Amino acid sequence: MGAKRYRETPGKDYLAVVVALGRQLNTLAHPQEQINAYCGVLRTICPWLEKVYFLFHEKGEDRPKRVFLCERKSRGLTIVGWQALLQEERDLLEGVLQKGRRRGSKAVRAQAVGGTSGAVSLNIQVAIPLSGGAGSEGWVVFAGAGREKACDEDDLNVVAVCTDMLSASLDRASLFEKVLHAKKEWERTADAIRDVVMIIDREFVVRRGNRRLAELGDVTVEQLQGKKCYALLASQGDVCPSCPAVVTMETGQEAAAEVWFQEREAVFHAWSYPILDPSGNLESVAVYEKDITEYRRMQQQLVHAEKMGVLGQLAAAVAHELNNPLSGVISFSQILLKEMDPGLPYVEDLKNIEHAALRCKKIVEDLLAFARKPEAAPAEPVSLHEVADQALSLLRPKLEAKETRVELDLPASLPKIPIHPDLLHQVLVNLVSNARDAMDAGGLLSLKARQASERGQRYIFLSVRDTGPGIPQRDRERIFEPFFTTKGAGEGTGLGLSICRKLMESLGGSIEVSSSTAKGTTFLLKFPLS
Repeated sequence: MGAKRYRETPGKDYLAVVVALGRQLNTLAHPQEQINAYCGVLRTICPWLEKVYFLFHEKGEDRPKRVFLCERKSRGLTIVGWQALLQEERDLLEGVLQKGRRRGSKAVRAQAVGGTSGAVSLNIQVAIPLSGGAGSEGWVVFAGAGREKACDEDDLNVVAVCTDMLSASLDRASLFEKVLHAKKEWERTADAIRDVVMIIDREFVVRRGNRRLAELGDVTVEQLQGKKCYALLASQGDVCPSCPAVVTMETGQEAAAEVWFQEREAVFHAWSYPILDPSGNLESVAVYEKDITEYRRMQQQLVHAEKMGVLGQLAAAVAHELNNPLSGVISFSQILLKEMDPGLPYVEDLKNIEHAALRCKKIVEDLLAFARKPEAAPAEPVSLHEVADQALSLLRPKLEAKETRVELDLPASLPKIPIHPDLLHQVLVNLVSNARDAMDAGGLLSLKARQASERGQRYIFLSVRDTGPGIPQRDRERIFEPFFTTKGAGEGTGLGLSICRKLMESLGGSIEVSSSTAKGTTFLLKFPLS
């Protein structure tokens, strides 16, 4: 029967049905929709069919893995499990499948009637082998009620042709699903990479790019195609300097280079690889770019830290060498001032010598403090309110000289800070002195503290705010650098804030600055409570 069904030509009406099914299958991509369309044709050819079973199983398996059932009374396609079928149905279908396997997967004509109990009474008309796609095998089994009606040869020939068309359509749908799955998998893989991955043509037009490229270009992934790569990454109208894709297009070889994007203030390491057409000619270029801005910044910080280490050692050596002669100058100048008649004209000169020597001694002490590793111990519970009062008392004459008002908001309920009191005193003195120097006469100095938690850790936050003119943006990033100062000559060493940061970091805390020309400058210190 399998060979005969291809020799006979369906009638005109059948031919129209077959052509209509072919057109419908070509428009459907989902297997279940294709099977449903096939069932619609069966209702036209064999309207007396009660049930049509679609049984799919993997190669080497005995029982079907998927079962679709089309019933005349429901006029719909349902998915059922093998165990959900009645026992009589399973026995009947298994008999047909065994017979088909013995015949080498050829069409089976059968007149098997089941349902001795009356629950099922089906006449299996024919079982035709069916490809399920993705390497699976299947059968389509036609069942009528009792023995009242049987398929004639014309019906079977048309059904066989339609079944072959369904098999081809299922294979095509399976292949399409594999290709689509592979495409989606590659897209998800490229989008998961947090570096730029793209394919560009000889005009630097993006053919395809991943989600990271879309984020940097501030567009959607769908909008990437057709845009210039340098417009997306560098926001400029020409090819980026040192772009390795230029070398690849000229030589046909892979290339690598560092590309600087001035608009982003970022550095990318870029690799380019040629994509050739079947003739071996360059068709496009694959580009991979990794943002190394943070890596370069860390390198610079490491070099700077090494310089500071050497500078600290040099400062310590110089400070120790200067301490002894400075102590002699200060001592002898003070002795002469005590023994000299105040009316002599040299008294004022001696006072200037003493003042200059004391200033040099202060610079030496700052150099030693900068070079010395901060000591984390011994620490003890210290009241922020008490240390702040001591620091303000020490600086009160300077504050009163400029009529600086002081505003305190240091709640007595705040817990004590585990810190060496001298370290806290040094930090506060430095910050208060800087605030006082930054303000004109009549300025306002505010010290406010509060307790808060961050990521499960408790902190005391202390803000020191002045009403001065603020710190320019160009200087704001440098104020914590050693020896950087905005004060005039002879007014500051540029070590105070650097020492404060060093001390705060040794405690596990931090110091940050915010400044504006309208509100002055605020230093925020964060002291850990454990």
